[in-house]
Parts: sequence; C-alpha cells; structure tokens
Amino acid sequence: MGQDSSSVGQSEPDVDPKAVVGHSGNGVQASPKVILKEGASATEQSLLGLLVPPYLLGFALMGGLVAAAGLWEVLANTRVLSFLLAGGVVALGEDDAGLGTGVPGVHYFIRSQEPITWPLLLLVAGMFVA
Repeated sequence: MGQDSSSVGQSEPDVDPKAVVGHSGNGVQASPKVILKEGASATEQSLLGLLVPPYLLGFALMGGLVAAAGLWEVLANTRVLSFLLAGGVVALGEDDAGLGTGVPGVHYFIRSQEPITWPLLLLVAGMFVA
C-alpha cells in the first residue's frame, strides 16, 4: 500500500551498478547507459538494426543490376576488364594466358579500352558527395 500509483506494474531493469557506464562509485552517475547481457549497449543494437537492412537491400539491388546487365557488360563498361586482361586474370583469346576460355566477344574488349571521360566522372563524384 506504500507504493506510488505511477510505479505499480512497472519494474526497474535489473542492472549491476558496475555495468553502468559513468558510475563513479560515490553514488553519482553521469549519463547512464545500460549494458545488455550480450555485451552490446542498447544504442549499438538500435544503430545496428537501422544500418543492416538498407545495406543488405543495397547489395541485393546491385547484384540484381549486375545479373540483369550481364557480368561481361559490367566488366567492360566499368573498365575493370582492361585491368583483368592486363593482369593475365582473363584471357583475351584461346592463345592467351588466363582463367577460363577468354572474353566471349571482341566488342567487350573494345568497350574496356575506351578512354574514361574524367570531367564527367568528377562531376558525378561531386554530385555524390554533395
């Protein structure tokens, strides 16, 4: 009967005083942050819950774009194929050294050798940062 009506039905979390960040031992607590049993704080768990789903969705959508366009198209248009050919990772033809049977078409090689338009790339990078 000596309980306040606002605290009926509410229980305080079972927290070890030494597990509270900012506990100085003299009864003064500065910005208490409860440490959960798994070792991660509530703030870290909520931040993780906010960041993981968008990143997973982004990776899935990028994978879908690569699958829709075709791997060789993406490698040629991003000029990565040029580096793979120069490094000997991908063979240009049957006589060249590299993994696999080589590039499936000459047009992929031609696209990978086109020069990069640096002003356009810098403009896009600037728009991304802004």
